[in-house]
Amino acid sequence: MCIMSGNSAKIFVFSLCLSARIKLKNLFYILKSFGLRWMLFRFWYGIKIKLGLLRRRTPLRKWRDKPLRKYLSDQNLAGPASYADYRRCGRTCFFFKSLNSRPNPPKGDTVDSASTEAENVLNGTFSWFREHKYPAGLPPDWFTDPFSHASAPHGEHWSRIPESGDYDIKSIWELSRFGFTFALVRAYSSSGDDNYAGVFWRLVEDWYLKNPPNHGPNWKCGQEVAFRVMAWCFGLYGFAESQETTPQRVVKLAHMIAVSGERIEANIGYALSQNNNHGISEAMGLFTIGLLFPEFRQSARWREKGHRLLEKLAVKLFYDDGTFAQHAMIYHRLALQDYIWAVRLGALNGVEFCPAVRKRLLTAVGFLYDLLDPQTGRVPNYGHNDGSLILPLNNCDYLDFRPVVQAGFYLFTGQKVLPVGAWDEDLWWLFGKEAMAAPVFPRAKKNLSADVGGYYTLHTRQSTLFFRCGGYKHRPHQADMLHTDIFWRGENIALDPGSYSYHAPDPWDNSLTATRYHNTVTVDGCDQMRRAGKFMFLPWTHAFVTKQASSPQMCGCKLLLKRYGRLNPAVTHQRTIIQLPEDVWIVLDRMECSIHRVYTLHWLLMDAPFQQEGEIVILKTPEGSCFFGMSALNTDAQISVIRGDAGSPRGWWSPNYYVKKPALSAALVVKECQAVFISIFSPHMFTLTKDDYLCITTAEWRAEILTESRPMFIHLTGKYGDTLKI
Repeated sequence: MCIMSGNSAKIFVFSLCLSARIKLKNLFYILKSFGLRWMLFRFWYGIKIKLGLLRRRTPLRKWRDKPLRKYLSDQNLAGPASYADYRRCGRTCFFFKSLNSRPNPPKGDTVDSASTEAENVLNGTFSWFREHKYPAGLPPDWFTDPFSHASAPHGEHWSRIPESGDYDIKSIWELSRFGFTFALVRAYSSSGDDNYAGVFWRLVEDWYLKNPPNHGPNWKCGQEVAFRVMAWCFGLYGFAESQETTPQRVVKLAHMIAVSGERIEANIGYALSQNNNHGISEAMGLFTIGLLFPEFRQSARWREKGHRLLEKLAVKLFYDDGTFAQHAMIYHRLALQDYIWAVRLGALNGVEFCPAVRKRLLTAVGFLYDLLDPQTGRVPNYGHNDGSLILPLNNCDYLDFRPVVQAGFYLFTGQKVLPVGAWDEDLWWLFGKEAMAAPVFPRAKKNLSADVGGYYTLHTRQSTLFFRCGGYKHRPHQADMLHTDIFWRGENIALDPGSYSYHAPDPWDNSLTATRYHNTVTVDGCDQMRRAGKFMFLPWTHAFVTKQASSPQMCGCKLLLKRYGRLNPAVTHQRTIIQLPEDVWIVLDRMECSIHRVYTLHWLLMDAPFQQEGEIVILKTPEGSCFFGMSALNTDAQISVIRGDAGSPRGWWSPNYYVKKPALSAALVVKECQAVFISIFSPHMFTLTKDDYLCITTAEWRAEILTESRPMFIHLTGKYGDTLKI
């Protein structure tokens, strides 16, 4: 136990009393997982909010209280005409100089989503999370959640605005990200229609009027401020030659960006303490402002601080194997897009990132490439999915990861890794038309073994199995260890439920993070880790791959979760994954405890017409029939299959924020001290028999699995003759 000084102890006790969210039983695990320094910082942060110290550091102001001239190092630029002339001189380089002199970007064979979205904005219809469209008016209400129709207070200081209540604050933040700017600029570049520039400036002016510095929810999160700056800069440069871009409007936007830099810097310590994309995004925001606006007094400090933090966080939060600290594919993409933006802007303006950082980021891009389904561009829907897409520069689907993979490989290697497609439009915007002619060097797909992050894949000719098995260097947001996804012919047969919403009414309030909704085994209805907050589980679980083996026709691996939750006596979960010929997958789960437990094996399957024949479920997918079977040894337990349960999150999955779609939830419940489950995924009809060993028989071959032997043996006979020992 750490012995603190008297003053430190008083601070600790006082802050503990203030922090109602932290229970005493969690303090030991917080200290063990996060460290004393982190814990004291977060407690002190709570004190600063209670005492109003953050309000003093970022005071409520009106725009006129500190006009643009007070941010400028050269007062000769204070007038609108002189400042606009200075900006037109091109003292800094953006991704493009003049859209009017460039050919139109390639659109591929997809629908021009930019023109559609831009036309919607002209008519006052906006998109939330790339999915939901609502007629919000022009200008819209910047403070109302369109899903609940509740509004957040906007006359208060941002530190006094609660993140949840009748509204979901993410839904309020979404419009103020100004993500629609990218569609407006893309549509303008193709048409030259000044109406797109006009609506951008009209919305900027209205936001300026309704959101004075540090008032209301849209100043609450520094990451949101950074995303807004990113979009504003894209609009400033994209509409630079439009008649709608007047000197007065340029001054107003520069003023907003300067205030944004102050807001980010004032509270960036809190973002850094989260050890996730928030710190990266805020560092990107500071770097962007400092780089593109050297006329500001603080620019050199912001640029250097942002650059230093970006380099530090790249090595800290992206692991050696390319995985990301936040354990979510959408946030992995978000962080990479932050870096693609920053590294490319830096290179254009003579600020380079060190080779170690570039190498780490390239490895992170390669990680996504190895997960990528080549037919759809999708990766497993793993981890939190909050609808973020901060660089919407193409007509691809929201879940298509090919744009970030193509741009990332080109940035760090000068080569393309994917064939020509709609995802190449990112290259046109960020690198210019010369990038379109870059050579394509596709990389062979390989079985992924990301041991640090704990992600693995096994590939066959037409299928991929993905599973999660590892520990945590940074806090987990889901209790889903040993979760397993299966893709076949581009169809996500066994899938991750996603997250749906962080602030929805029960039972949808971040509930899909629970163990019971993932493709693993739940014990006594408990999560693998105890939920200690909306985005925190304690204590952290740890699992590891104990053995991997392969033969000419088969491969397999054993995974072990030594202690399920904090149950006493302890429960051990061992999962064995076996790949048989012709895209057949076997998953064996062995549960062991010294007393009776209720074990529930759960699989979330794609929504497809199906029929159930005893222990076998036949899925009628667009790519053909897929046969799924699950059983338990030494018991007659029956499979329960539910599609989209009306009273709970069971049988649902969420591919985007506030989007839920039905899926098939298959569960098998056993009450024993020990239990062995078997799950089979096959494109061929099979029979399963359970005698002294498991026997799986298809029309052309037979697999015998000796589950009780140590090591386990799998014998193939018939069309294939082989033996695997694992």
